Amino acid sequence: MSPSQKKKKVFQLLWAHPTFYGREDRVKRFPDGTSQSDRKRFWRWLHDRFASAVEQDTHWRLMHDVTPTRKRQHTQGHASSPTCLFCGNDAAVIEMVSHYFFECAYSTSFWGGVLRILFDKLGIEDTDVDPSTFTPEQLTMGLPLVRGRGRTTSRWMWVRLACAIGFQRLHLLRWRVHQRFELDNVVAPPSLPSALRAFERDFLSRAGFVPGARDWEV
Repeated sequence: MSPSQKKKKVFQLLWAHPTFYGREDRVKRFPDGTSQSDRKRFWRWLHDRFASAVEQDTHWRLMHDVTPTRKRQHTQGHASSPTCLFCGNDAAVIEMVSHYFFECAYSTSFWGGVLRILFDKLGIEDTDVDPSTFTPEQLTMGLPLVRGRGRTTSRWMWVRLACAIGFQRLHLLRWRVHQRFELDNVVAPPSLPSALRAFERDFLSRAGFVPGARDWEV
């Protein structure tokens, strides 16, 4: 097997998972006290038609704590260290799922920008925002306090798109930084303004406002 074939095989193995979405005994990320009805509502939201299969898969991995973080890659022998590349060597922060998506300064700033774009589309003033509405737990659950329960509302669509594209773009840019570091020993994350421009373009494009392709799936 050639090196390129080996690399492809490893990638396929890392991303393979059994498709039994009802197996909630494996879910790690439901907040304490989440009712059974809220859990069912979450799974319906996760598989909403506004999110692509790839985006649903990324969120599924978050919920089951199997996102390919550097800690997981290091444990499996595919990363030189388990530390976050975005935080720098001096910080030596172990890159676990919570850090990967939320606690890293880059991820925190990324979500701040995503939410500002979403607020603008929903007509929400920054001064009207209750910070407790946008905690990592709320983001993980799909911002239920913002989207409401009615799937016929445009708010549902905008929130679903923001979460779908936000999680997928953040995952892909972090994954690509990891890959480049392991191949070339170069740490080159995209600037936040660049990442947020790409998010906004896709966010509007998916609703038919501007032409564009879902290039993160290419």
